Amino acid sequence: PWFQMGYQPGRYLVQWAHGKPLNVLLMPGPDNAGGSKEMVEGFRAAIAGSPVRIVDIALGDNDIEIQRNLLQEMLERHPEIDVVAGTAIAAEAAMGEGRNLKTPLTVVSFYLSHQVYRGLKRGRVIMAASDQMVWQGELAVEQAIRQLQGQSVSDNVSPPILVLTPKNADREHIRRSLSPGGFRPVYFYQHTSAAKK
Repeated sequence: PWFQMGYQPGRYLVQWAHGKPLNVLLMPGPDNAGGSKEMVEGFRAAIAGSPVRIVDIALGDNDIEIQRNLLQEMLERHPEIDVVAGTAIAAEAAMGEGRNLKTPLTVVSFYLSHQVYRGLKRGRVIMAASDQMVWQGELAVEQAIRQLQGQSVSDNVSPPILVLTPKNADREHIRRSLSPGGFRPVYFYQHTSAAKK
């Protein structure tokens, strides 16, 4: 799904631009981590042959200060940047930085977080992809139970990628993407004789 998490934002930008050129800064997170490379490949595939152009790719840890510093450095180096597309942390940094610019940055996120959801609701993020993390967790538990019960399990089970915009980012669309407000996981471990085997 990482390829699709980059592809869907790229595809959305091509449609959103209506044939006009766009200069995009990609901020896919750390180099060689998670799905950074695959998201960039997906984005490139989606914009191929369009006037949407990648100006630069800024790689760095998913820490808000690191992402903010990277963004500021890239904006100084490439003042022609119109769009920031990247991780949820990069989107958060771009939302904050956009307030300080004469022409606010257009922000697209490769995945959804609570901050990105608020950005969608406020119109500060134009699009976010969601791989529906809550649903992924439900599917993982179902698969684990099936395995424990000796039933067959699928090799690859994943929910469809959602394309969320300010127009459709409502509770129904994010129900399977974000934890409820105030949610805190509680882990319980019970040592049993079976655990010793």
